[in-house]
Order: sequence, then C-alpha cells, then structure tokens
Amino acid sequence: MSAIKKYQITETGIVPAVISMLEQSNVGTEEEKKRDLKSLKLLRCAGAPLDLGVQRRFTRLLDSDARIVAAWGLTELGTLTTFFGTEKDDTGSVGRLTPNITAK
Repeated sequence: MSAIKKYQITETGIVPAVISMLEQSNVGTEEEKKRDLKSLKLLRCAGAPLDLGVQRRFTRLLDSDARIVAAWGLTELGTLTTFFGTEKDDTGSVGRLTPNITAK
C-alpha cells in the first residue's frame, strides 16, 4: 500500500489473494486505506477466482471511478483472452472473450 501511495500507481495486475490481504489489512482505518489506494484506477485480477464479497468490500476502498476487472486464466495471460470493457462490473464475472478466442 505504501508503494501505491508513494508512486501514485494507477494500473496494476493483481491476484485475488493480494486483494483479500489488502482488504483485510489491519494497517490504518478504512479512510486511511482509501487515501493510500486513491491513485488506483484499474486493477486486472486473475490467477484464481475473486470472491465477489471481497471484490465489493475492496472496491469501497478505491476511488469511485476505479475498476477491478477479473480475467479468465493466468494473471500474465488473462489480459490476452478477456476483453476489458470500460464499464464497471460488480457481478463477479470474468468478462467477455476477445474476438477469435473460444472457451472450451
């Protein structure tokens, strides 16, 4: 969280375990966490399923225009197979497949 605040990170790839850890962190109040994470605008999350409850609680710590986008597949490759639209999605979906990608 300190690196996010110090370097004003706006986008990052992240795994669900780290989102859960940040959301459950005992460091600071919810308002302090919001100040530390306010620069984040886009979090691409993959590698494992992201619990919808964790996603919704963590979203409350982010700026109102920030998005968590869950991808299907590996953290490194989920961005190649899943289209990240500009809309916010708090349904727990992994989004839509990009053109020419098929799910089996």
